[in-house]
Amino acid sequence: MDLQGAAPEQGDATSSRLRARPARDPTRDLLQQDQSENAAAQKIFDVNLPNAVPEPAVSPVGLAGEAPQSAAAPSQQVESPELRQQPSDDAAQTGTSGTQPPVTATDGPEPHSQQQQQQQEPRAAATAIASAVPDLQAIQDAELEQLLARVSVAPPPVVDGRKLVLIAWDIEAIRCPEGASSGSKQPWKHPMSPQNVLGYLKQHFIYSQGRMEYRSVAALSENCLRNILKFHEQFVELAVPNLSLLLASKGATGAVLEKEMRGFMAEHAHIARQSPGQLTIALIARDDHFSDIKQEASDAGFCVEVLSQRVWVDFLRRSSGQRTVRLVK
Repeated sequence: MDLQGAAPEQGDATSSRLRARPARDPTRDLLQQDQSENAAAQKIFDVNLPNAVPEPAVSPVGLAGEAPQSAAAPSQQVESPELRQQPSDDAAQTGTSGTQPPVTATDGPEPHSQQQQQQQEPRAAATAIASAVPDLQAIQDAELEQLLARVSVAPPPVVDGRKLVLIAWDIEAIRCPEGASSGSKQPWKHPMSPQNVLGYLKQHFIYSQGRMEYRSVAALSENCLRNILKFHEQFVELAVPNLSLLLASKGATGAVLEKEMRGFMAEHAHIARQSPGQLTIALIARDDHFSDIKQEASDAGFCVEVLSQRVWVDFLRRSSGQRTVRLVK
């Protein structure tokens, strides 16, 4: 009786404990499951902030010993926390699962689009810089044209109004006159002294024409100089201040004087071209000497005046006032 009566009491106690637990709400279980799944999703996916700088594209060529990454590898889609879908209240109320597949961001560019944009940005910057910087080739061409224009402009004409004269005397062919006797105390005062003869020549070719002396030269051989010294002991002392004596071998005096004339022509060729007849070569020589150089000087614009042996004696008579003129042999 006691055992049969105790059993129901134990069963009643057990039922009392079971009834004392609150009943499980299925909606609450679903909410807890959704929260755990959302927390797991937050751990799995990385969050990209709106202002985050995308990582640079990885070069397909890796380090030594590493396999290159495939360019066709599928890109990982990144979920934005702002666009992640939250469980709806209706699903919680109805007891259905509120878990939805994650919503990916479609407003931003895809990873491959980001790589293309990164490659295009330097090109766009380079294009902007190239358009801002002027064309260097065009500038160089313009400067070259200006330089050529300055060089091609003809130089201004040389303004040189000097009427220069070169006196060239071939004493070997046109001998100087005899002067005073050997016993004269003042031989330089004689009308036929070397100093006075040079004065006659310069007066005729230079001073009376309003010209300027460039140089006066005379060429003679050693034998001719010895003959002159018999009549003019101070010939060298009297002639050198006003005349440059050039000693040459017999028959070579013409070549020495021709060299002097060519030097004068080369130095003043530009003046002779611009002003023909302004420069003069006064030649005291035989008529049949220096034919080539006389023609060249005339063609180059120089004025050539010749005092030959035919008029030499008459020139000395008129210049000195002496009736008798004897030349050194």
